[in-house]
Amino acid sequence: MRDKILLLMLFLSVLSCVYFYFRSPKVFLLFFRTMRLSRHIYYSVIFTGGYLLGVKISGFGFGVVYFISGLLLINILFAASLVVNNIYDKQIDALNSKDNILNSRGFTLGRYYMFFYALLGLSLPLSFAVSLKVFFITALIHFFSWTYSCPPLRLKKVFLVNTLLIAISTLLAMLLGFAASADSIRLFPAGLALAVIAVLFLFFNTPDVNDYKGDKKHGVKTMVTVFGQAKGRLITAVSAFAGYLLVPILLNAYGLLIPSAIIGAVTYMLINMKTRKINETLIFALFFAYAAAFAFINPV
Repeated sequence: MRDKILLLMLFLSVLSCVYFYFRSPKVFLLFFRTMRLSRHIYYSVIFTGGYLLGVKISGFGFGVVYFISGLLLINILFAASLVVNNIYDKQIDALNSKDNILNSRGFTLGRYYMFFYALLGLSLPLSFAVSLKVFFITALIHFFSWTYSCPPLRLKKVFLVNTLLIAISTLLAMLLGFAASADSIRLFPAGLALAVIAVLFLFFNTPDVNDYKGDKKHGVKTMVTVFGQAKGRLITAVSAFAGYLLVPILLNAYGLLIPSAIIGAVTYMLINMKTRKINETLIFALFFAYAAAFAFINPV
């Protein structure tokens, strides 16, 4: 019965996208162009890792319908969080030359709120159809998204708390995948959860380097806005390098010590290069390559 409900939800989601496209193709294409594909890939990979880990630990089979439903869900959740973030980061993104649909001509704030409500309306019943555990994690992700981006808290502006919330959100994306395939969240390895938060807390200062101008003007506290561009870059580079070295230490995966040092050193150099902006795409590509190497060499 649950499989049939999920298939119905998937059908309705696809139908909604098709309707959106034919109703307003230009807006549809603009919306998807500003959805930051690299981050969708990032959270999809994290979800998939959690799902496969759940399959392995629980011993249940690979449920294709559950996997596809969860993969759609994590992308809906990131899209919803990005919509909220874009609303309150409109001016910041304009200064940082980042894609934000609200900075496009003729696109109203009211219409953008409708996108959020549509994504919220899809995510909650879809998550409930997967399982009650997935529903609660979905609600938690929405909560963290709001506290991160929206007043009155807007924790994005609070130094170090902002990076910690992103690290926690990544762990929640992995837990979402795990909960979609495993019987109990309590089976999730505590050491891995600690490692994810610690390593990403150190690594995720990196994207802030490119956002210096807008963040500085609007009071968002990051490494580069607090310590200055030169010193902040250096601290960010050292933190990312330390994050890579922490993985084999925290998870007893000493076979990754050399790859950790190599990729960490390359990331350090990329962040510390004398360029106005860092190559964020390459840095994330290295991160994905490292994650793949970890999964191959030391499966949890």
